[in-house]
Amino acid sequence: MSTKETDRHSLRQYRIPEHMHAGIINYVFYGILPGEFLQAVLRNDLAEAVGRADWMNQEVLPNYVRWLYNEAPQGCWGSPEKVAAWIEARQEEQKAKLTDQLERSIEQRQCEENSKV
Repeated sequence: MSTKETDRHSLRQYRIPEHMHAGIINYVFYGILPGEFLQAVLRNDLAEAVGRADWMNQEVLPNYVRWLYNEAPQGCWGSPEKVAAWIEARQEEQKAKLTDQLERSIEQRQCEENSKV
């Protein structure tokens, strides 16, 4: 997976409006569900995306599809099922990371307490 900074740069190259970058990046990296317009784009629901787009996004809607096709990780878009699976997988990754961090923190505290004794 690419870095957040790389994705911001590529989003700019595809002329995706700046106010949409955080929603896309949070979805791709963390599985955080974006707003309804982006959800429709990710689900490949053109009618819903057009209906929910603001004037700025209406003008660049094809650019979202180009970015997703060329830059986004495979499997993160294309259908409601793919979006749901992507969110579940990213949330499991985040849960595993947090669990690991918590376990390391507990071990560190135990070591510190044992060294004081």
